[in-house]
Amino acid sequence: MTKKRFLDSRVVSILASFGMLLGVAAPAAIPAFASADTLASRSIEMSNGSVGKTGVEYFINFTPSDDIGDVAIDFCTTPYLDTTCTRPGTTTQFTALTAQYSVADSNLSQAVADTDPSTTALTATHVTVTGGTHDGTATTIALTGITNSDDTNVFYARIYAYSGTSDWTAADDIGSPQDSGAVAIQNSNSVGVSASVPETMSFCVSKTEQTAGCGGTYTAPDITLGNGNGVLDSSTLSTADVYAQLNTNAVHGGTVYIKSGNTNCGGLSLVTNLATCPIAAADGNTVALGASYIGVKAVAGTLTGHGALEADSSYGTNYNLVNSEVIGAYGSPIFDSTNAPVDNSDMKLTFAASIDGVTPAGSYSNSYSLIAVGTF
Repeated sequence: MTKKRFLDSRVVSILASFGMLLGVAAPAAIPAFASADTLASRSIEMSNGSVGKTGVEYFINFTPSDDIGDVAIDFCTTPYLDTTCTRPGTTTQFTALTAQYSVADSNLSQAVADTDPSTTALTATHVTVTGGTHDGTATTIALTGITNSDDTNVFYARIYAYSGTSDWTAADDIGSPQDSGAVAIQNSNSVGVSASVPETMSFCVSKTEQTAGCGGTYTAPDITLGNGNGVLDSSTLSTADVYAQLNTNAVHGGTVYIKSGNTNCGGLSLVTNLATCPIAAADGNTVALGASYIGVKAVAGTLTGHGALEADSSYGTNYNLVNSEVIGAYGSPIFDSTNAPVDNSDMKLTFAASIDGVTPAGSYSNSYSLIAVGTF
């Protein structure tokens, strides 16, 4: 009868121990006698859980039963404490050889004045953190520079907390830790997410300011400079406005160029003689009373969406037309989106002309193109 009771007692003890381990280690199946489990609230967080990832930071969390000093950690394919350790992984295996203790992300105190806790006894599967202390409350030890294993098999961190200096010498010769316990870890394949965004651009020019997306009322941008009868005189500076709206998701933004329809000159020419422009492109000269010039100035309109439009330095302050550029192959840059995407923003372009007393009589014209170019 005595022997029977003894056997029953062992069976009850084994079953109770097994039930406790399942409760702590689920969902991973850990055989009986896996750990002493005196470290409470054990967990490990990783800065990156992808297989084979290098430079990963492991945040090792636990609550000891009392004050602790050194902490030893083995990373193995099994959770059994104080047993030999097999390195996780296949081709690119787990390694802690370059692990470093992170003072910023850990909460150990210095055991010796002016000495930070540090990692020692580094091997591919082992780290000992020395020179730190902590009371019996929630503890975090952060290790940087770890390489994850290249497979998705479960592996384990065996954690040993010592009351003072560690006497760990090998995975199967751990000395006398005050507390210990294991944590299951598993890497996963990265979730590859890809997408593409098509290149877009819309550009419109109207005599009236349009709404977002080049909507609203459109008015052909044909302007007549002069008085009510379309006549210029030397006593009046004549102006007229058009509005240009640019929308583009080009990475380096968009630029709008102004180009003369007359390749001989960038100003206004007599319709009967396109060879010269008696009302010349301002080309840095002041468009003012008593001078025969035409120019344009760019200022921000009232429509402002994402991003911003900015006048080129040649056109942001004074009325101007850079003659060599406006008659060139690509035109003269008049405004841009400051090297970034932009939408639902516009610029007001004000054309101005003046004449002097010897400007030849007749009808004048030019047709200026506004060309939007996106740099994707």
